[in-house]
Amino acid sequence: MIGITQVELKLRSLLRRHIPRDAGPGLEYDPYDVEALQRNAAKLLAEIRLAPPQAPEEKCRQILNAIHASYPTKELAAEYFSTLRSALSDRPKLDVPGQIVIGVGPGRCGSTSLSEMLATIQNSCCTHEGPPLIFWRPASEQVAFHVRRFAMLAEYYAVVSDVSHWWLNAVGQVWERLPQAKVIGLVRDPEECASSFMRIQGFGKGSFNPWAPRGGDFWRTGLWDATYPSYPVPDLSEHDPDQVKLTQITRYVREYNAGMAELAESQPDKMKLVGTETLSSPEVQAEIFSMAKHRGETAVWKLNVKGVRDGKRNQIKI
Repeated sequence: MIGITQVELKLRSLLRRHIPRDAGPGLEYDPYDVEALQRNAAKLLAEIRLAPPQAPEEKCRQILNAIHASYPTKELAAEYFSTLRSALSDRPKLDVPGQIVIGVGPGRCGSTSLSEMLATIQNSCCTHEGPPLIFWRPASEQVAFHVRRFAMLAEYYAVVSDVSHWWLNAVGQVWERLPQAKVIGLVRDPEECASSFMRIQGFGKGSFNPWAPRGGDFWRTGLWDATYPSYPVPDLSEHDPDQVKLTQITRYVREYNAGMAELAESQPDKMKLVGTETLSSPEVQAEIFSMAKHRGETAVWKLNVKGVRDGKRNQIKI
């Protein structure tokens, strides 16, 4: 297995005892606090309305950035969809709505590569972790915003897609409103996936651990904490916190993979599971494009291997 070994974990823990890292304050608000997120949304909307006039496409991206940092309130959503309609006004409508494709996976599993692959389809609008984020226990406003956006964009684009870890528990709601939507689940070995997560989330005090319960001062609070499940932290966490986090992540990936398998078994005509290591296979790519009903470019996809920079390109579009 390629990943973080016990020796590597112990070595990093030893180094941190001599080179401590300040956790810092983290977020100024609780990412689980919907009221705080809504207040932030109101402030950001006020700033948007005071900004100089700009092209509809640019304003759409500005509003999406605001929603990403807050919450899809009724007012912010109304501002967005009014602007989106203006942005789309010069595009010809399709005779038949485009295909909606949702990518799911625990993260660190090839989601950026899948998004880029789908984006090679002509006349497509494909995002990776497009706003708004969706809580592990989805809020109706979050899912409703995405569904409305999917439906509106599908009037103009042959393929509309978003790929993110937060779709697993929201797919059922999407199918209720958009039964034609297809889902691609990315499956990666739990140990390898967890090791990759550890390198991204960081080590020791001040690192991120969205799988830990909220509160406490050891791990930094992150905007996306509520998009992951949280697990109890055992007493030994102070003695070996990185091992605790690695165990939590591994559990998360295993349970996530099991959830995808159950979902795919219940809807075999709507969902396909794909091993991360097979994403560059021409045969697998052909199957993915078949689900999207349109052909894209066949290529070797290995994005975000050592970081998250590649994924930022497709996060905000329109």
